[in-house]
Amino acid sequence: YGASGEWDDYGLLSGAVVWDGSQYLMYYTGIDGSNWRIGAATSPDGVVWTKYENNPVVDLGASGEWDDAHVLRAEALFDGSTYHLWYSASDGGYYRIGHATSPDGFTWTKDPDNPVVDRGPYYVWDYYYAMHPTVAEYNGEYHMWYTGYDGTYSIGHATSSDGSEWTKDDDNPRLEPELAIAGNYLLNPTVRVLGGNLYMMPDYPTV
Repeated sequence: YGASGEWDDYGLLSGAVVWDGSQYLMYYTGIDGSNWRIGAATSPDGVVWTKYENNPVVDLGASGEWDDAHVLRAEALFDGSTYHLWYSASDGGYYRIGHATSPDGFTWTKDPDNPVVDRGPYYVWDYYYAMHPTVAEYNGEYHMWYTGYDGTYSIGHATSSDGSEWTKDDDNPRLEPELAIAGNYLLNPTVRVLGGNLYMMPDYPTV
């Protein structure tokens, strides 16, 4: 945790890690007891980490904005020239997904089209929340899997050519919980490309 009075003095959540060719960068979530924000840390070996001195790197939006209460659970990719972050954000009620870019991994510019993945229409599967994205580059496109909530947590999919403009699948949600195993919960997916195949590990707390 951070020192008393700092932005991350109350708790931390694990974050996304990228290798930029010279060091590891981690984007983690911290809370001061009221609001979640996203910070950065660096490591030469993936073991010893140093927090960035100017954290948080992704802060809350201005009062009245869609992300003025919480920004958390970043997913990160480095495409060789630009760093990308996708993250969950809230105005204190609904959750949506935002996007930000950076030339150096530390100075971030929020996407003017945020939220890039909005919650769905009334009583659609992601009406209350669209959150907790995981993103992979696959077959020349960005693919996102994210958690939606309408009383049940399920996982949906969207695609993008640039990481900013996303198209949700018509047949979402792609994964729904089996009541006997996970109750109403199937959420927080992590997807990675290994050997040309996609592998997903979602959370499904047992009942």
